[in-house]
Amino acid sequence: MRHKFHLATLAAIAALPFSSPIHAQIPEPPPAAAATPLPAAPRVALSAAVAQASVPKGVLVLATYPERKSLPSAIPPAAGDSLPQIAQAFGLLKMEFGAVTALGPTMMTVFNDAPSGSDIYSGMPPKQVLVLLAATLSQDQWGLLTGKSGIADSDLTTREQHAMWAALWGYHRIDYQVGNTGTEVHKEDLMRARLRLTSTIRMRLYNKADNSQSLTNEDVDQYGPSGMDGLYMWDDGQSDASHGPLASVEAPNTPKPSDLDWGDRRLRAMIETTGVTTVGGLVDRVRAQTGVEIYADQRMEQWPLLLTGDISAKSAADLLRALAFVVAGAYRRVGPAYVLTDDLTGAGARTQVWRDFERDVETLRRKPVSAASGKIHREHGDADLPTDSPLALSAEQIRNFNQPIENLSHLELPFDQLTPSQKAAAKDLAAALVKVQSQPGHPYQADLTQKVVLQDDPVVHIILPNIPKPLELTDFSPTRYDLFRRSDDENMQGFRQMLLRQKAQQDAKGDKDAAAHLKSLLAQVKRSALLAAPRSEKEAAALLDSMATAGFHELWLKTFTEGQEQRDLLKSTIRYAVQKGITVFPVVSLFSWGQSATEDAWDVTILGENSLQSNAHWRARSADDFAMMQQVKHVRDEIGADFPIPDMGYHEMIVSPFSEATRAKLETVVRDLAATPGIGGMVWNDTLPSGYDDIPRTFDNEFYASLGYTTPARVAFLRKWRVDPIDIVAEQTQAHAWPVWMQPNTEGGTDMSAKWRAFLFGANVEFLRKLSHDAQPKSKGARLPIFVQQRRDYEMTDDKNTHWFGSWDSSSAPLPSLVRAQDTPDAAAKIPDPAAQASSQSKESRIFFTPQSPLDCAKFIALLGDTLKEIATGKSSWQGFVLDVTQLPDGEPLARIAAEMAAKSAAPDVKKAGD
Repeated sequence: MRHKFHLATLAAIAALPFSSPIHAQIPEPPPAAAATPLPAAPRVALSAAVAQASVPKGVLVLATYPERKSLPSAIPPAAGDSLPQIAQAFGLLKMEFGAVTALGPTMMTVFNDAPSGSDIYSGMPPKQVLVLLAATLSQDQWGLLTGKSGIADSDLTTREQHAMWAALWGYHRIDYQVGNTGTEVHKEDLMRARLRLTSTIRMRLYNKADNSQSLTNEDVDQYGPSGMDGLYMWDDGQSDASHGPLASVEAPNTPKPSDLDWGDRRLRAMIETTGVTTVGGLVDRVRAQTGVEIYADQRMEQWPLLLTGDISAKSAADLLRALAFVVAGAYRRVGPAYVLTDDLTGAGARTQVWRDFERDVETLRRKPVSAASGKIHREHGDADLPTDSPLALSAEQIRNFNQPIENLSHLELPFDQLTPSQKAAAKDLAAALVKVQSQPGHPYQADLTQKVVLQDDPVVHIILPNIPKPLELTDFSPTRYDLFRRSDDENMQGFRQMLLRQKAQQDAKGDKDAAAHLKSLLAQVKRSALLAAPRSEKEAAALLDSMATAGFHELWLKTFTEGQEQRDLLKSTIRYAVQKGITVFPVVSLFSWGQSATEDAWDVTILGENSLQSNAHWRARSADDFAMMQQVKHVRDEIGADFPIPDMGYHEMIVSPFSEATRAKLETVVRDLAATPGIGGMVWNDTLPSGYDDIPRTFDNEFYASLGYTTPARVAFLRKWRVDPIDIVAEQTQAHAWPVWMQPNTEGGTDMSAKWRAFLFGANVEFLRKLSHDAQPKSKGARLPIFVQQRRDYEMTDDKNTHWFGSWDSSSAPLPSLVRAQDTPDAAAKIPDPAAQASSQSKESRIFFTPQSPLDCAKFIALLGDTLKEIATGKSSWQGFVLDVTQLPDGEPLARIAAEMAAKSAAPDVKKAGD
């Protein structure tokens, strides 16, 4: 079930609707004559004031932070003052809960947990406003915008254009900084400013020490002397609204809705409060004496508590209600337990709700902006933007690039193909970068033997009346794609032509005797495996015939997939494979169970959605992108090109390692498979669902939403750390709405987020260790080999050498995992390449390839590249390879390779690889 998000009842505060201003605007009073200052009134601590107050008999007074001082403007509390007088002096609100009187805050923040009624133009980024404005310009106005002098508000002619010009400056403050002195540029000067759309070209050089690192001419300024002239933009202020609706309001403090049943007989118990000094101490006392499993959120459990007056035992219900009031909190149910926290929704869940809402608004914004950029492309897209840069691309460079203008964002060229001015600039930049220290002790040394990257991007300059030179406005500068966007049909036609060119080039380079060479190479590889999913005995037999012809050694057969076992297919395949000299390894998809998983096995997101529900919401939000990707896939398959397409999110139901249903099912599966005669070992994939890694994501991957928020997982974490995970805001998931961004209960969130990741990662590893034990035969003997797909399978990487299967040689050893430089605390540390990582973690490792189009012998050789030859000649750390053909269209995936080899067997004089 999706969690229900509550907006506290505001019937008693109808004067504060979300659509109305929160604070009245009060004019400044006229200046008064100077008066002789009076002596400051003594400020008294709350504990002292209550101690001398007139407290009704039998009443216990409860408040937080007893040492807080009375307000400077209040009449100092005196002996015998009533509790209402004390509350007024301290800016607090008195409320009675049975025999307990609570002194709590007068106001509380009420969040809007169901944002709606979006306004796509509210807070629209300036670069998008500029695109909308540019689309309305006449040819003469466009000439002004891209000319030397730029365009001003006075050059605009329509009310719509003037409104968009004003909107460019409506949400930001701009400071002009010269050296270390900053000066605000006033709005009236901005309205008189001129804007010029031009292009800037940046040069990027690679580092000799690490060719994955590169820096541009801008980095010389970044790491060099400070005090550079510049223009800086700031938000006008922190608005309580985001994309239209308000995110929160301040309302009079009233008890919030709670999941606790105040009629529960256990809460009638009388609780002795002597010695209690903190919020957590009182909650612990109630838990111990009532048997109700209840905790205080770790981030408020150490708040100091005042308990004075009649300290005789009071009912648990009265104490808990008063406590929730003074901390402006609520009791949320988490399975069999409860937690005193900020509210029922949870800071992390609320952030996700607002992030999704903001994504929806951003999606809606794309339609008018796309239409505007399409109009700009049709009317102005045939001419490049002017530039004064000595790095300007030559006509020949642009022609050789052979791409439409909007794709000309960067160009990689060998040094000898640069223009004379570009060569001079590259040498100057290389010399300047030698002085740059990106990390202490690691000077940057440019490598001019590699290709030089030229980045050509639109840039907006602002020309101000009182500033002598134009200044760059980065926040106003759209990308080429956003400025000159072609229609979908044009994009598809361009994509088709690109694939056809690539395929023609590959075919021209193709091995003319690929069948013979491939057969010779495969004969020298000691361990070659095919990962496949035949659906019947007939398909499996045909596949094994082709494998024998090609020379494969192992069939990795998907045996437990989509939550279903295929024992009969496994047994019949083993019998036939023996005849072909091929060993069968059953493949188990551990946590991806297709559509068949029962609800008690589901894993869920922070919003309580299972993986398929989460992906359905993403697809609905990204329907245009998804449709475009389907067209790309269709064109790719039609041409037969090997163009990788990112996996579009969850396709199967992901199950939870905290579920007893998951545990019981997988234990049975692996025990049965381990007892199957004739298998060579077992293969596990899908071992690390999204959210279970102990390394934080570096991006917000919405189509693989983080999982792990099942009730058993939340309860276990709450018991260990006194925090419900839905109160934790993940580092990579932030909302722009200021009140949501600054939620008070997210203090220490980064540290707690790391604890949550480590908790899930540890639970995942322990689950696999137990499963590994179950997978071993009961009789003493050799350990059954288990191969595990390397964890942290970064979907966005272009490096095919980051994927492998490694043997998990001991359940006490770490599982095979990829580590990248950005995953380590020391950014300058040298990280071994994936092959070295794999060989250090496993006795046996196999590099893993996934073709995207049907294979023939030439494509096979091209796909594996030099890696196949290196494995064949023993020059590689990889002991073998795995070819995953489960993504290919229906049909026997090796049929074409087997047919080519059968038609033309390897010639007797074919040299072995490496000769």
